[in-house]
Amino acid sequence: MWLAVLVSMLSLGVIDYKIGPGLSLFLPYIFPVALASWTLGTSEGLFISFFCSAIWSITNFAANQSFIDLLPMGKSIERLGILIIFSLLISEVHILLKNEKQLSHTDYLTGIPNRRALYETVALEMKRLARTMRPFTLIYMDLDDFKIINDSAGHPAGDVVLTEVATILKLQLRGIDTVARMGGDEFVAILPETNELAARKVAPRIQSSLLEDMQEHHWSVTFSIGVLTFLSAPANTDEMLQRADRLMYSAKKEGKNAICYGVYSEW
Repeated sequence: MWLAVLVSMLSLGVIDYKIGPGLSLFLPYIFPVALASWTLGTSEGLFISFFCSAIWSITNFAANQSFIDLLPMGKSIERLGILIIFSLLISEVHILLKNEKQLSHTDYLTGIPNRRALYETVALEMKRLARTMRPFTLIYMDLDDFKIINDSAGHPAGDVVLTEVATILKLQLRGIDTVARMGGDEFVAILPETNELAARKVAPRIQSSLLEDMQEHHWSVTFSIGVLTFLSAPANTDEMLQRADRLMYSAKKEGKNAICYGVYSEW
């Protein structure tokens, strides 16, 4: 991206010089400034603004434009001001859009990815699986008897439980893993590059850590977990999540606080 910005900026300088003082190409310099501000950052955009203003001044002077116009730096400062303002506006819009996207993909309570972000991540994993044929595992988790917490201690206490669960899950999972809140008291974790054998080691460890934390806080909550390893990708994201969800409900039918494992393959 730096190369694209520098090439476009220097190319404009050459074109500006070739045209000569009869027609000043100032507005096109906005392009490299906008590109730098949007893709590289605010400070980079400001740097390119100064650079573009300097190139414009040098090329116009070299093309024998009246030195009187350049000596007081009036036009150069004016154009620099315009480029700086434009750069700051572009950077601010980009930051606002980025923050808005992040908020739309983040669970308001726990701070982890929400259902929308989960669907996007699962879709990417399905594509990666189809391309590399390397398995991944999806863990679908539900909090047993969570309603009792809400009914007895109130929803604020339930919110604390959910936040604590999200924290424990993030601590127990790898950096490449994704944990998301599906809504209510359901959580999903996506474990790339994880086969059935590895999943059977990870899931009990997660459940044990969660139960230990619940006991320390005297919360009567346990965890029903469905663990599904995918050797091939199903038709769509909904089918993938539904299969893991059914495994989780199988764990509930076994008396709750259980783990059910499965493997999906079209072979």
